[in-house]
Amino acid sequence: MQECGWELQLLARGPTLELADLAGIKAEFVELSQNPYSKEAKCSLQPFKRDFATIEKFNPGILFFAPSQPTFLEEQITKKFPYLKKGGFFLKEGFWPSEGLENPRDLAKAYQFQIEVFGGLPDFYRNQLACRFLLGSQDVLTPYFLPSAQWPQTIAKDRPDTCSEYVVVSPGVRSGDYFKGWGAHNWTRELKKLESAIPHQFVFVGGPNEIKGNSEIFEGLSDSKRHLNLTGKTKTLKDLIGVLARSKGYLGKDCGTMHLASICNIPVLAVFGGGHRDRFFPPYKKSTSITVDVPCRGCDWRCHLSEHICVNGIPKGLVSEIFEKKLSLSDNDFPNLELPAPKYALDMLKNNPIQDYPEQCHQIKKDRQKMECRTTVLNWPLRAIQSFLAK
Repeated sequence: MQECGWELQLLARGPTLELADLAGIKAEFVELSQNPYSKEAKCSLQPFKRDFATIEKFNPGILFFAPSQPTFLEEQITKKFPYLKKGGFFLKEGFWPSEGLENPRDLAKAYQFQIEVFGGLPDFYRNQLACRFLLGSQDVLTPYFLPSAQWPQTIAKDRPDTCSEYVVVSPGVRSGDYFKGWGAHNWTRELKKLESAIPHQFVFVGGPNEIKGNSEIFEGLSDSKRHLNLTGKTKTLKDLIGVLARSKGYLGKDCGTMHLASICNIPVLAVFGGGHRDRFFPPYKKSTSITVDVPCRGCDWRCHLSEHICVNGIPKGLVSEIFEKKLSLSDNDFPNLELPAPKYALDMLKNNPIQDYPEQCHQIKKDRQKMECRTTVLNWPLRAIQSFLAK
């Protein structure tokens, strides 16, 4: 779009804007004043007031909603700017989750153009459809969206050596997640096996909400003094990419760090849960995803079972075995693995036949948040008085 002469305004949270800047995107960057997923934004009397002022000043010809899982932000923009041409993705069939307060199908009725997708379509191909629609072009886009294949290596030269030869790992659960991952005991077992099989050090990375999860696994290793825990210590994406680009590979969960590792063109092996099905499998040759193909995949992480069978069915030793093999391959190419569901998992589903569980859970959440918002608005005069007295 930039190369075709479009003038762009990008509304996003800080890390997205940082990566767009590093990638050479030329646009008016607007860092959102509120988190569109947060309760605070949904209970605000004038949500995104400052952001809407920047949109009005920019006076766009088209508003394109990039998330195919709409948030409260898209709902509010639709109400605030009914006169502007807008559009985005439309899920034609099946369960369509959203992180707002409304039904996304009702929101999409206000779109002047809809880009139809199906639930399991990977995000890279969704975005490719969007580009084709907006640009009127049938060009096949490369998944390497950065300006140059040498870009991560250029950044890496500016970063100090972490250690001689190492692999980056980010296996720990994030605090506050619905999905509790593969479990610290599974990751500790696999990394212990790798400790004796490969000479590389492990460098743990992640954000502040991953410190506890990563530390538990780090401390459970046979020789933790041999490794390095940088979780919570990389302050910018540039720092994190520098660590990734110098590494021999990435092993861990599906997360933002995993996607950054993929664009650094290093071997990647990631354990995926089933919440988003295969939407976020990275489209890069050296990246491999592994998950269990259970019938309930696509639940949007609202699991009604006592354990996450979409990952717990991965056999012991398989992850360490595949990663060791990937490191030894000259092209690091290894196909994605969607393992058949074990019998106990299918029996568990059969004995817990809750129909439409994700839809029910989402609707309960929306109803609760709407009630919280109404309560907050009704209490606004009291809150204002309390705030004044506190001063």
